This record gives sequence, structure tokens and C-alpha cells, in this order.
Amino acid sequence: MDRLPVPIRLRRGAGAADAVTIVRDTPQGQIVQWPQVGGPLVTWDNGATQFVADLRGGSYAQLTPEFGSTKLFADALVVTYAPTGKSTHPILDSTLIRPSQLPPLPACG
Repeated sequence: MDRLPVPIRLRRGAGAADAVTIVRDTPQGQIVQWPQVGGPLVTWDNGATQFVADLRGGSYAQLTPEFGSTKLFADALVVTYAPTGKSTHPILDSTLIRPSQLPPLPACG
């Protein structure tokens, strides 16, 4: 089996009749873990990097080059990047994003 089925189907909002399929499947060996929902966004990681999906357009994007973490609250998305070198106390680079100030992600084509 080349791909593992991992459908992620989410409703656009309370009472919405239509569900949005964000990810139909993932490459073998990759997983979907630690999903978080805040407003129109959903974040998760696959064990190697962080992703964000936008329910308004049904598309998603990779957030970090590798590893890192996300915290998603109502109108706050914090993306923390993995350290670039080895250290006993690494300084982590984090970015705060206000989803309400962003346009929807373009549709995947």
C-alpha cells in the first residue's frame, strides 16, 4: 500500500450542512496528529512539520520547514520553529498570527 487513508472532513461552522475534505490521504509513514481548531483554521503536524488548513477555501499549507509546533486559539495562531542548532537552552523563534487579519488561503489546484 503506497498511501494510508487519512480523511480529514470538517464542517465549516455550526449548523453547516456541507463538510470540507482537507486531506484525503497522506504518504505512507506520515501521520496526522495534534489537530487544533480556531475560527476558520485547523492546524496539525505529521511528526515532521506543521500544517494549517483554511476551511473557508478548503486548502492547506505547510507552516514550518521541519518540526516546530503550533498553538491555535480563537484569533491567535502561534507558530514556533525548531532550533537551528544544538544547545542546552535553545532560543526558539515564534510568530504570532491573527487569522482574522488574513485573507483565505487560495484553493489548492
